[in-house]
Amino acid sequence: MDDGWPSPTPLTTMRPCVRTDSDENNRNGESPVSVVNSITAADAKTHCEHDHAVIVDARPQVMRHQGSLPGAVVVEPTDVRERFTPTPSGTFPVVRDPDTEIAVVSVSSQAPAIAEQIAGLGYTNVHYVDGGYRAMSTQYRT
Repeated sequence: MDDGWPSPTPLTTMRPCVRTDSDENNRNGESPVSVVNSITAADAKTHCEHDHAVIVDARPQVMRHQGSLPGAVVVEPTDVRERFTPTPSGTFPVVRDPDTEIAVVSVSSQAPAIAEQIAGLGYTNVHYVDGGYRAMSTQYRT
């Protein structure tokens, strides 16, 4: 079905961006602290348009009938760990630079947990989009 949105960008065309903050988790044996926070849909779109972020659409397939997000990396929520786990050689398979800003769009109740899961795999700049797909799709229509 043609919903009027461009097809998601293939993973091989994603461009990394630079982030200078370092991961502060698990230093000195401390318990992990949440490394993710929310980001507005407007900020996520702006960062993506300026090649400073990658949007990850982690909505279940049954929810993606609502439409797609231009340029988003589409990942089934159950496949996040598999798709984002660094390879044995230490490279990051989906988003190649672990410091790239990642904005997760998913079902509202799942987005923070999915963002935490991605951050737990070594990515240092992960957010979840406040308002999820509905907020993001509004940004692309304006």
